[in-house]
Amino acid sequence: MKKPFDLSSYIIVLAQNWKFLCLNCFIASIIAIIYSFFIAEKQYLSSITFLPPYEEKSILSMLPGGVGGSFFSTDIIPQQIITIFESKAIKRKIIEKYNFYNKYKLTESPNKFEQTLKRIKNDLTLEIDEFGTLGVTKHVSYTIKCYHTSPDTSYEVVQYLFALMDSVINEVSVDKGRRNRMFVDEQLSINLEILDSLQKDFEKFQIKNKVYNIPNQLQLALNSYGHLKAKLLANEIKMKSLQKDYNDDYPIILALEKENSVIRSKLATMEKQSTPDVIIGLEKSAEVLPQYTNYLREVEVQNKLILLLTQQLEEAKLKEARDISSLKVIDPPFIPEYKSRCVECGSCALVCEPGAIDFNYPAGGTGVVYLKG
Repeated sequence: MKKPFDLSSYIIVLAQNWKFLCLNCFIASIIAIIYSFFIAEKQYLSSITFLPPYEEKSILSMLPGGVGGSFFSTDIIPQQIITIFESKAIKRKIIEKYNFYNKYKLTESPNKFEQTLKRIKNDLTLEIDEFGTLGVTKHVSYTIKCYHTSPDTSYEVVQYLFALMDSVINEVSVDKGRRNRMFVDEQLSINLEILDSLQKDFEKFQIKNKVYNIPNQLQLALNSYGHLKAKLLANEIKMKSLQKDYNDDYPIILALEKENSVIRSKLATMEKQSTPDVIIGLEKSAEVLPQYTNYLREVEVQNKLILLLTQQLEEAKLKEARDISSLKVIDPPFIPEYKSRCVECGSCALVCEPGAIDFNYPAGGTGVVYLKG
């Protein structure tokens, strides 16, 4: 069995040399203070805070079942802002425009861009303010920060970086609008052709079966059928009443029988006729009514779909032609007046001026997420 580790001997040694330890700590602190405040070059901080693009919902995505889905959304998603910020193309423009090669003394380096790209991560940061719990978070705002030894350069870099990102975001949105416009335009043409074909088939069906408006025609047929049926029943009642006092060859009785025969013939024609004119046959109506209803429903569906596609096409045209920023700046940049940190400190919490500490909140939940890039 191993004996437990005994710290008492080490504590005794440290206690015996406490003066030496305190002296070393004091000397190290003095050196750190002198280096931080008098030797190390100080950096200034400039920042800009903006809101993510407003999420607009497409008309088609509001339909039951989400017709259209996310395809019709022309807005950039918040996660893409991070990708744009970390883009090497944007970083190259900033590095070359403000000569970060010279700042990091990498002008003669054979792989100066990649090395500068690594170094610039400490000077250009993107902070994401998130809100949410249980693993479901939403990006509330973004803050671009730039540290530089020159306050004017720090201010200009932030402005230039935001302008580059805004330009890319607007270009992506316009490109999505263009592709959506082309897609909707194609779908609109297809559905117009379908509607034209459907209307022609419906017209042939109406002419062939002489069903121009089945509900009205059927109502007219039922009214006529009801009047004739009522007349037939009235004549039969009258005949039975007359037969009590007169013979079957009584003229009035014969006239009523003849009239009833004509009525029965008309009723049979109304029930059986397959080539109607205006009054549709009852049996024929039962046959063609489902087809007539289907045609009406399909035409109505196509008309509504064409209306929605037309509205969507106009929306896509407007977004394609949009040339305004979709980002709302809530905290514009300014030329810094106070030094924020030492060059050698990087992004640590060693602060050169009061009130300049940045607290790093953990990712997820409510707080600030720091992305260096």
